[in-house]
Amino acid sequence: MWGHTCYLSKLPPELHPAAVGLETPLALLDERVAVLCADPRYLIMKQQYMLPVLKAILAGEKPELTFESNDRSFLPSAAQHSEDLQNMVAWAKLEYRRPQQVKLFFMEDFVLEPETAFRGLAKFLGLPLSSDVLPALLQRMPQLEMRGLFGPGGNERQHMEEQAKQFEVALAGFSNDLQAGWQDQVQQLLHSPNPRLSVMGRLLLDHQRWDLPRWWVAHSAQLCRPCTFAPRGLCRNAALCSFCHADEHGTKAANRPSKKERARRDRRRQAMARTPSPQGLSS
Repeated sequence: MWGHTCYLSKLPPELHPAAVGLETPLALLDERVAVLCADPRYLIMKQQYMLPVLKAILAGEKPELTFESNDRSFLPSAAQHSEDLQNMVAWAKLEYRRPQQVKLFFMEDFVLEPETAFRGLAKFLGLPLSSDVLPALLQRMPQLEMRGLFGPGGNERQHMEEQAKQFEVALAGFSNDLQAGWQDQVQQLLHSPNPRLSVMGRLLLDHQRWDLPRWWVAHSAQLCRPCTFAPRGLCRNAALCSFCHADEHGTKAANRPSKKERARRDRRRQAMARTPSPQGLSS
């Protein structure tokens, strides 16, 4: 579509056909790779539903998707060696080096604010926002939500949170070695150049919900507007604020002189403008 090639893959950057060239100085400037991420606890739990489906497809059988499986046998190995988590870290590093060509997007954003998330995706890929595709997609969102985007019909956000909760319950029953292995993996997120993955890492280590403020969606989509009150700690809306509180915006705003200082500088400039030039130096 629009001359773009789409891949559906779980490969790391070094094996992905669209990203191999990005590691070289001769990478094409029009190459774009959008990486879809999510809470790794949800992704791990999702495997128990998707693996039987893939096996049925490979066997030429009709797959049956069910979300009532109690099979947890895969969890210990997945928690100790999560490919999803490791791949997110690897893609984040490539995003840091090639921000114009690689960008991380989060599944939670498409559930929480689908229009903003899809507009951000289209903007990054260079797709025309004025086309009929985006409005048609947004028009179908209510129907897709009823059937389920990533889970069964109903509240998508609640389903994703429930999967993460089930993982935490299972994790509590693991041996100390397995729990330590999971924490070692999560530690990688703390050092990720992607600030959102860093926040995710802290939440995972504290066994908390992945519940970020709404302004994160617009910020990730690069469609946000900075909150002028947040850098000074004066925003009263906090997580409910519709303006962006990201640290990237705070540096410039925080360095802005206070109102009193600006008034003092204005008076000084006005006084200097009224002061006559010394004799012989006037123009």
